[in-house]
Amino acid sequence: NKTEPARNLVPMVAQVIESGKATLLELRERYSLEDLYNMWEVTYTKKYNEWLAQERAKQSERLRGR
Repeated sequence: NKTEPARNLVPMVAQVIESGKATLLELRERYSLEDLYNMWEVTYTKKYNEWLAQERAKQSERLRGR
């Protein structure tokens, strides 16, 4: 299931916008670069934790299947 990346935005900016944490206008006018980094870290950490939970569930299923 491959998706098309945002081509005209820095990936970090695109991820924050896609997460719904901020709009492009808000990033331009309201938030600082540090705010962007913090929002991205929250988004990245959430996605990583979801991935890690999926991997652990797969590993657990494999171990039970043996």
